[in-house]
Amino acid sequence: MRITTDRVLSLDDLNESLVGIAKSALETRHDALLLRFEGLGQHSGVGYDLKKDEVKISSFQIDWSRELTDRSRRTLRFPTRVTEYAAEGLAFLLLLAYTEYTAIEQSVDDDGIDYWLGYQNDVSNLVFERSARVEISGMYRRQPASKVRERIAEKLSQTDSSDYTGLPAYIVVTDFSRKDAHWVEKCAAI
Repeated sequence: MRITTDRVLSLDDLNESLVGIAKSALETRHDALLLRFEGLGQHSGVGYDLKKDEVKISSFQIDWSRELTDRSRRTLRFPTRVTEYAAEGLAFLLLLAYTEYTAIEQSVDDDGIDYWLGYQNDVSNLVFERSARVEISGMYRRQPASKVRERIAEKLSQTDSSDYTGLPAYIVVTDFSRKDAHWVEKCAAI
């Protein structure tokens, strides 16, 4: 992971940046993020911290220009799913900004992860080779820091079922109320 300071992530670019994921799925993640931001009174330009082992390693700003539609508000009504989709959308942007990977394929339940990742530079050739894994989670309502740690530990353990691949795993847990994204890298050995 490249440790940097103050990046600007454009939510509007989400659809164009992940060629391995269906645009309709990315639209849903985009709108879910807008719903979560709106619910917390967060506006375009909101700042978040990226943390590793509870220590801030970077900060980033999230910009967008597209407004949330009433149609999206009526469609995205299940709070837990909205938070999950929002967390996925933010994790996709973080992976693009802070790693050489991009999401290329949704996993199946037995994998213990949410998505398989490929190298960003390979997608221009539409070569989708699984090169890493990511497990994503989101928290909407303010929770004690211990709950965030528990969620990270749970997600880290969950990735064990695909450790046989020998591929690195990323765990991204976003606490929307605190404006924090927690990042863990796990190197799997066969």
